[in-house]
Amino acid sequence: MMITYIQSLEPDFYIFIAVSIMLNHVLLLIQQKQELRIIMQKIKSSTAFQINKLLSRKGIFWEKSYFDKAVRNEKHFNTVYRYIKNNAYKANLKNKDLRFYGAYSS
Repeated sequence: MMITYIQSLEPDFYIFIAVSIMLNHVLLLIQQKQELRIIMQKIKSSTAFQINKLLSRKGIFWEKSYFDKAVRNEKHFNTVYRYIKNNAYKANLKNKDLRFYGAYSS
């Protein structure tokens, strides 16, 4: 559900590269086409609504803030991509394969 929605915002808001859904946060690698605050508002508002509906709850779901980091070069890109790809495995989470989507993974 969340990965499908994040994919649906491409190509208007960003080029979608990778996502990993963890227990208490989401790791997202994108190439921006809009301001980051606009992208995050779009992702957070819709996914919060969907998740709250699924959990039969109301109210704030996401924290207001988020952490972002600029990718500086190809080496950094590869490091970030691998980190996102392997994060659920390192945390030994259930459904590891369902928690990650990457544009460069088979």
